Amino acid sequence: MADDIYIAARGPYRFAVDTGAESSIVDARLAAKLNLRPRYRVEMVTPAGTQLTPAVQEAMQVGRRDLRAAEALVLPLENWDGVLGQSALRQLDYTIDTERGRVFFGEMPSGEGKSWEVPLR
Repeated sequence: MADDIYIAARGPYRFAVDTGAESSIVDARLAAKLNLRPRYRVEMVTPAGTQLTPAVQEAMQVGRRDLRAAEALVLPLENWDGVLGQSALRQLDYTIDTERGRVFFGEMPSGEGKSWEVPLR
């Protein structure tokens, strides 16, 4: 989980981090609250089948890093505000430190470079 995610300059919101997901996801209720209107649909392929899913392109902020418009599917989620997938993560350099339960964004956490960390749960 990452608690420092902003969408359309609003937040912070709680997102799961899924490095294996191609697309990011924003909860349908949050999308409605933020007045994010899907402009197109994406063919989503899962083991259960294929379906067309509404999607948005929105500016996001992860920690201190502004991302250009990242694609996010609009789907109902139970426990999170969204999922941070590769549509957003590919714009970042990141290191997942499972021992300390952190994701470092920016340069490697050597103590000299510019990086920031987001706690994971």
